[in-house]
Amino acid sequence: MRIFDMSRIGRRIVALVLVSVTLSTLTLTGSFLWLQLRDSIAARRAAIQGTGYVFASAIADEVEAGNQQAILHALRSIRRVPDVRQVIAIDSAGREIASLGAVSMLQSDIVGEKTGWYSLLTRGWFPVVTDIVKAGKPVGRLLIVADIRSFRSHVAQAAIVTLFAAFAAGGLGVAAAVRLQRRISGPIASLTRAMTHIRSARDYSLKVEHESDDETGVLVDAFNGMISEIGYRDESMRRLAHFDPLTGLANRGAFQRHFESVLSAQTDAVLFLLDLDQFKSVNDSYGHSAGDSLLMDVASRFKEECPDNLFLVRLGGDEFAVVATGIATESDAQTALAPLIASLLRPVDIFGRQILIGASVGVAMIPRDGNTTADLLRRADLALYQAKREGRGRVMFYRPWLDEDMQLRTSLAEDLREAIELGQLEAHYQPQVNIQTGEVDGFESLLRWRHPVHGDVSPSKFVPIAESNGLICSLGHWILRESCRQAKAWIDEGLDIRKMSVNVSIAQIRQARFELEVEQILLETRLAPSMLCLEITESLFADTSLMRVQTVLESLKGVGVKLAIDDFGTGYSSLSYLNGLPFDELKIDRAFISGIGSNASKHRLLKGMIELGHALDLSVIAEGAESEDEVGVLRGMGAEQVQGFVYSRPVAAAEIPATVRSIKASLRKRLHLPPAATPDRRPA
Repeated sequence: MRIFDMSRIGRRIVALVLVSVTLSTLTLTGSFLWLQLRDSIAARRAAIQGTGYVFASAIADEVEAGNQQAILHALRSIRRVPDVRQVIAIDSAGREIASLGAVSMLQSDIVGEKTGWYSLLTRGWFPVVTDIVKAGKPVGRLLIVADIRSFRSHVAQAAIVTLFAAFAAGGLGVAAAVRLQRRISGPIASLTRAMTHIRSARDYSLKVEHESDDETGVLVDAFNGMISEIGYRDESMRRLAHFDPLTGLANRGAFQRHFESVLSAQTDAVLFLLDLDQFKSVNDSYGHSAGDSLLMDVASRFKEECPDNLFLVRLGGDEFAVVATGIATESDAQTALAPLIASLLRPVDIFGRQILIGASVGVAMIPRDGNTTADLLRRADLALYQAKREGRGRVMFYRPWLDEDMQLRTSLAEDLREAIELGQLEAHYQPQVNIQTGEVDGFESLLRWRHPVHGDVSPSKFVPIAESNGLICSLGHWILRESCRQAKAWIDEGLDIRKMSVNVSIAQIRQARFELEVEQILLETRLAPSMLCLEITESLFADTSLMRVQTVLESLKGVGVKLAIDDFGTGYSSLSYLNGLPFDELKIDRAFISGIGSNASKHRLLKGMIELGHALDLSVIAEGAESEDEVGVLRGMGAEQVQGFVYSRPVAAAEIPATVRSIKASLRKRLHLPPAATPDRRPA
């Protein structure tokens, strides 16, 4: 690999090694050469200096006498010494007496005998001056010029060798550095290229290879592990952005994108919103893990039944959405939906229990019912809400009147909140008549609302509004308190009243410490607990945990109130809760009373229900009787009480005393009972 083919960090490593090795070689070799040259010249200077001392002593007398011939003779001997280029004898006055050799010397050269290294090497010689002394008195000077050109040649050769060695060492250093950078910078360069590729392509499958097990190998392994983790997280986030983690179906975000594309294509399509019925009761009864298992099972069934033109989504909770393209009529929509609904007919196995689950469906047609996501979702949701209101397990297509109904409901909800605050509500009371004794055993209190604009609003309309807007607990508290207050007032007035029945909503049972609220109202109104009967509908057992219901009911029995199961037979009828919960009364719904005289199967069913109530030691109240014939049949079957229009509609509290007297008189006459011995009114 050439240096120019390396990465930048590799080239830097090679250049650093080359410079370091070359400089180190030059420094070490130059230092050694300088020390050797210095020692050699010093030794040479010392040898010449010794020769000078010997000959200076030998010619001292001749120098003092000025005998030039004798001096020259002596100088010739010195001249024969190796590497001596010139010898000069100088008297005490500084005049040259005799000279041998070719070098021209100046006085300044003699004075500068300690010339620097640069001058020595450039001139190729150096002077050595020795004083000529006689009898302790200087009589002249002897100058010997030593030739060091051989040393200079030696220095040049050494310099060449040094440079060669430096370049050779540098080459070896580069070769070692190339191998070194491959081990160090190679993995780093690979990491850099990998990171650049991953950043641009988001390809987390790329892995960096390495051959070393040192720190760079550890770094590469850590990088590969980190990229794998990032890839896993990126994939998880991508799936979370498009898919529901529990069921694996597309999620709300994917639904929005797909739905927008369907609307952009301007094709016929349909939007289904499906909401599982009784899902909350599964969660409450068996736990959230059972609810999750149910959702996964339902999602799996839906996926099996979805053709290519159906896009299936879990919007959240137990709500699913389906977008079906190429569907232009409601009939085709029903056909496309049928397999999904049919898949729910098979029971779901939850912890060994077989549970039937249904679905309510709201449908919006595209483009008939709108051309924006928001409008179509809202209208499908309105249809879904109406399907639930009509009894669940239904399919409801959007109709324009649903918008009007929702607007009215919203307006009524605001007005109802104000009516509660301003005390615009009223309680009416319907007598519960004992058809065996002819006595009025009690009353059921029923809420009434006279709207300042809409007039009398039916409870069937404003009670569901209160339930959906969180007002039902406030309404329940008001009617419970007002009923207890009115019952105590009648008792104080001398009216022979044995029981006041009040309907309790599911929301009241679910709220924390409802039994304490009941006890507080009884204490406040001073009504005996045994005079209060709380009526609970069967739907409570479908939407609430049985354990929670049992806990609340047992607490209420501990307070001393009576409990009645209302609308029996119309909902979640089960012997398990009838036998296991502390009820006192069984209230049969009007659906089983109407037409009892002419319907043999209904006659047998009603008789069985009454006998069931008596077998469980419950008193039976038949609700909704409208004719004397129906009362006669109920009396013959052994029902104790009847509540219906045959005796009285719900009336205001002020009308109750007269209504009671009228009912008693009529019943005594029909039953051939003697007139009452005592008046209805008792002294306070």
